[in-house]
Amino acid sequence: MKNLFSYDRTDDEYDLHMDENPYITARLSEDMAQKIQKVYDEMDAEEETLSEQEDRALHPKIDPRLWIGLGLLVLAILPVLILREAVFQGNGIWIAVGELVLLIASAVLIRIAERKQRKSLEEASHGKLDDNLDATLNRLNELSALADAELAIPEDALYVDVLPFVYKRKGEVRKSCLSGNRFDNQSTRIWRRGWDLCLSDSRMVLTVPQDAIRGRITYAKPYTIEMWLKDTKYDEGQYKPYHIRSAGLLACRAHTYYGIVIGQGSGEDYELLIPGYDWPQIEKLISIPELDARPREDT
Repeated sequence: MKNLFSYDRTDDEYDLHMDENPYITARLSEDMAQKIQKVYDEMDAEEETLSEQEDRALHPKIDPRLWIGLGLLVLAILPVLILREAVFQGNGIWIAVGELVLLIASAVLIRIAERKQRKSLEEASHGKLDDNLDATLNRLNELSALADAELAIPEDALYVDVLPFVYKRKGEVRKSCLSGNRFDNQSTRIWRRGWDLCLSDSRMVLTVPQDAIRGRITYAKPYTIEMWLKDTKYDEGQYKPYHIRSAGLLACRAHTYYGIVIGQGSGEDYELLIPGYDWPQIEKLISIPELDARPREDT
């Protein structure tokens, strides 16, 4: 039984093209797909530059003028500490004048260095790059809306995480890119169109007739997702009862997921894997009974 969302990363580890299956009914035009990919590439470049700026803000280089200013300040103070009152008597007055000049010069250099440092920090946190990233995000949102319209995705379509099978081929064997019941989860739109259940990964639409849904399988075992994609934190709100916990910087560990078994006639069976925390979203659209028995091979 094949995962409905399968991705072959043998030749390209970033390939987003889903494996062919009989339930794909619409694809995003190549022109729109390229426009969206271009914006994603721009975002990656801008985020990398922003990260470099933030790193410089956390580990700033000290302006050389600050060192010079501090050095002049030390030179101005040392004679006073060594000669004391003699500095201000007789010819020592010229030493005092020189010290005054050094103090003024050091104050000016320290002030210039301090202002430059502050400006650098401000640019790192609220610079032009932030505005560029916001503009890029706005363009991505606009293109995503156009893509949804092209694929006829309704505005009230629900968001559901799916657990895809990402693999590389080794001869005739498909070997998962992830081990230990780990999934590179992805956010998917889902809705009903008449009696059909429709899903989209924003690049194509899959349409599953209701009579092709054979039932569900409950996998009551731990699994890990690569990244938490919801706006609400994994241990808050509607997700709190699922006892999800952090499994690293971005990954999360959960328990229980479901497989919707899809198949018609003598054709190959497919399985749509849904994490337990998103199963209530599925039940808003369709009720799927437990499958009693299933001939299958693990992928």
